[in-house]
Amino acid sequence: MDYRPVAGLKASPLQPVSAQPDPWFNFMRGKISCTSSFVRHGTAGYLNHDIDDLGLYGFEKILSKRIVGEFFERHKVPTEDSKYEVWHSAKQNFLTLLIADGAFRVKAMVRDAVDASIERINRVVNEKLAFDAERLVEFSPKMRETRNLFYHFFKECVYADIRIKHRNELAKTCVEFLFDFFNTFFSGNPDLLPMHIQSELDSKPPWWHTYLGQVSVVVNATGAEAIVTRESDLVIACKLAAADIVADLTDREALTAAESLDKVESTVGMDVLDRILSTFPNHQQANLNREQQSATHRELQSLFPVVGNS
Repeated sequence: MDYRPVAGLKASPLQPVSAQPDPWFNFMRGKISCTSSFVRHGTAGYLNHDIDDLGLYGFEKILSKRIVGEFFERHKVPTEDSKYEVWHSAKQNFLTLLIADGAFRVKAMVRDAVDASIERINRVVNEKLAFDAERLVEFSPKMRETRNLFYHFFKECVYADIRIKHRNELAKTCVEFLFDFFNTFFSGNPDLLPMHIQSELDSKPPWWHTYLGQVSVVVNATGAEAIVTRESDLVIACKLAAADIVADLTDREALTAAESLDKVESTVGMDVLDRILSTFPNHQQANLNREQQSATHRELQSLFPVVGNS
C-alpha cells in the first residue's frame, strides 16, 4: 500500500529534473521507499497528521453518507467469515479513532503496538520459535486491520478528490522547487555544504561510491544505450545536501520557504535561507562559533580573573 499524507510533502519522492534516468536519484528513491516501508508499520504520527489535516480542511467538503456507506460496503467481511470479528472490531475502532482527539489517537496506536509486540516477542522467546517467523514489532490484528481501513479510506475517499489531487500536485511542485533551489545554491557555494556532507566528501572514497558505482547505463532519446560516468562527488554531495535540507522541513515550513525563496530580491527569502542553513552547520559557521566562544572566554577571564593569579 502506497500510503501518502494529505499534504503530500513528506511521502512524495523527489522527481529528477532531467528526463534521463539518474542513478543517484534511483538510489535515493530506493532508500526513501525502504524507509517508507518501515514507517508504514508505525504510522501513528502520519495517520494522526492526516486526520487532523482532513478535519481542518473540512470533512463535509469531501465526505458524505453515501461515500462513507459505499466505502464500508466495499470492505465489509461476511459474518460467516472467520475474520469477521476482527473486521467488526476494527470498524468500531476506526470510527473511535476518527472522532478522537489527536493525543488519544496516537497514544492508543502506540500503546497497542508496544503491548502486541511485547506479547509476540515473549511468545517467540518462551516457545523458542524462529525470530524471523513473523514480524515481531507490529500492531495487534485489530489495530492492523484498523490501520488498513484508514489506508483504504484515505486512498479511496480522500486522495481521489480532485481538490486534494490538486493540492498534492502543488506540494510536489513545492518540493521539486526547494530541491532544485538548494541543489543550485550548494553547487555555487560548495564551501557552505553542511559539515556532515563535507566530511563525507573529504573521505576517500565517499560512502556513495559503494552504491552508485563508477559508471551506469542510460537510454537516450533514440533508444540506444550509452555508458556514462558517475557524476562527480561534488555534484552528488550537493544533491545529498539539498535532499537533507528539504527532508528536514515540515509541511508548513516547506510551503513558507518556497513562497519566500521564489521572490526576487526578497529580504524575507534571505531570512528564510539563513534560518534553514543554520540548522545544518557548515565549516564556516563552526569556525565562527569557535572564534566567538574564544572571545567570550577571554572576556570572562578578564572580568573574573583566577584567584591564584590575582
